[in-house]
Amino acid sequence: GVQVSSVTPEYFPVEFHRTMAEFHVGVGDPTSAGGAFLLINQLEPRYAADRGFIDFAFDIYRSYRAVLSEEAGRAFLVEVGEALAPSVSTGNTAIADSLAVYAIRDETRAQLAPGFQAWEARDMDGVIDFFEPLLDSADLDDGQRIIAMELVAISYFSFADRAKAETVFRRIFEVDPDFDLETHSEAVFGLYGLELYTDEMMTFFGALTP
Repeated sequence: GVQVSSVTPEYFPVEFHRTMAEFHVGVGDPTSAGGAFLLINQLEPRYAADRGFIDFAFDIYRSYRAVLSEEAGRAFLVEVGEALAPSVSTGNTAIADSLAVYAIRDETRAQLAPGFQAWEARDMDGVIDFFEPLLDSADLDDGQRIIAMELVAISYFSFADRAKAETVFRRIFEVDPDFDLETHSEAVFGLYGLELYTDEMMTFFGALTP
């Protein structure tokens, strides 16, 4: 697509470029959206302190991933990280946290790839075989362990073994007593593209408490 910066003068309001970036995401042109995003940072570096601005970078990343490839999306985030590096060095936690989340996501996908592949193939036996031995593994951090517990619990639920599903799911509260199912589900979908729960599952697991 045509880069926004090549057809609009740089003195145009930042809001114009933000709107154009959103438009390009909407029509499936992540390259132009990414160009507009980076131009915003050039014009108004203070926007880098806005958490919503950084979250929008990940919307563009997801567009790259859907339209082009995972590698293209990753290259865009690397470019964003380099462009915003001065803000990171001055303690911009919004940027640092978001880039850290991306790094965690990438590491988790690599480490748990066989289990994710089994999940995407709806091979619930494979999900249990891969993830259940990892539930007590020191190789997983807390976030990875929670995802593993969720996938095992959901797999048992799919086999109509609700007792085992509940037992495994309740272990999540040992890791995170404040675990919120709806919030976590949205985060997992945003990071990994995994839609974990049906409405029936949300009702069942959402009723469980520590």
